[in-house]
Amino acid sequence: MSREVPQDVLMAKAGKGRLFTGNFVLVSSVWMIVFAGYYLLVATLPMYVVKHLGGQAASIGLVMGLPTISTVLLLPFFGRQSDRRGRKLVLLFGLSGLVLSGPLHCLATTLPLLLALRVFFGVVWAAAIAALVALIADLSPVQRRGEAMGYVNVTSNIALAIGPAIGIAIIKAYDFNTLFLSFTALAALALAISLVTKETLEGQHKKVRTAARASTPRHLRTILFSPMIMLSITIGYGALLSFLPIYALDQGVDNPGVFFTLLAAFLVLARVSTGRLSDRFGRRAVILPGIGIVVASLLILSTSASLTAIVAVAILFGVGFGSTHSALMALAADYADVASRGAAMSFLAASIEMGIGLGSIALGLIVQFVGFPGIYLVAALAALAGLVGFVLLEQGFKPAVDGGEAIPY
Repeated sequence: MSREVPQDVLMAKAGKGRLFTGNFVLVSSVWMIVFAGYYLLVATLPMYVVKHLGGQAASIGLVMGLPTISTVLLLPFFGRQSDRRGRKLVLLFGLSGLVLSGPLHCLATTLPLLLALRVFFGVVWAAAIAALVALIADLSPVQRRGEAMGYVNVTSNIALAIGPAIGIAIIKAYDFNTLFLSFTALAALALAISLVTKETLEGQHKKVRTAARASTPRHLRTILFSPMIMLSITIGYGALLSFLPIYALDQGVDNPGVFFTLLAAFLVLARVSTGRLSDRFGRRAVILPGIGIVVASLLILSTSASLTAIVAVAILFGVGFGSTHSALMALAADYADVASRGAAMSFLAASIEMGIGLGSIALGLIVQFVGFPGIYLVAALAALAGLVGFVLLEQGFKPAVDGGEAIPY
């Protein structure tokens, strides 16, 4: 029985595997805009909870953590819906919900109301991200998929660089209602752009969409392989974000902020450069050294948090994580055929959220027993387990072959 193939594969077979198509640029723009809005809120909601709702540290944790829980739980569901019903429908649902959530933040004047709203935010955020990662995978030509994932991840770094700064500037100059309406404006802009994007499962993919409705994701073990490896290295990322500033200050470093500046710079550098390498030499050639560098960087922190050490860790972790992240995203798309690509990419996105959560919450629970060096040793061992798992298990999986076009591996 013949199988319909994505437009990107057909173009690649014809020698027209362009990356920067109009649709790819539009979807990448939506990705950057929604993440800018996300970081706009991440940087400012803790202040809103304390100053306007009278919340304490535990309340901040709930407000920031509840969306992550609902997002992790629902990302695979919405990914599967994007396979069954089309990417654009799920995307428009998610973005419409984000637009609605902006004014609702203005009305959430008590902590219980805000907590309920944040659960809703996690649901619609999951829908938007599930559709976007599937669209990006669909629109990435098979011969340039690693490069594409690298560029898209760079837009996330740009959003991280501008979102918090803009958010803090808004509340200093105006108020929180203006902030929430600014988020609404960003979400509305993303929604407007999405209205003119093209559905990647349209036309010749109709039969594939019908098959996706009638089946479960094929080769579930294969689909889960990349997310499990991603989870193992993202635990360390969560530990760095949550605990490195305190650890460095305890060790006498006056300005640990230099770590995040260097980390962002080397994440961008790695994502731009190594994506192409994974296309040319195969995902394995990038993933194995990348995870090894992540392990080494975390082992450094398990012994020292001097200024020299955190500079070295920022460079090493940025290169290792940036390289591995983009290559694993490409690998997840390689392993999934078009009928299960939405589910595969959503599991990967969920693993990132889960890894950051485990790095923050689980390691936070044991830091009082093992200290900061101990939690970074645990994070290094988790990444090492991912490295060993990749070496032992990767040969047992085969990338999907779309329309007879072998995916570079």
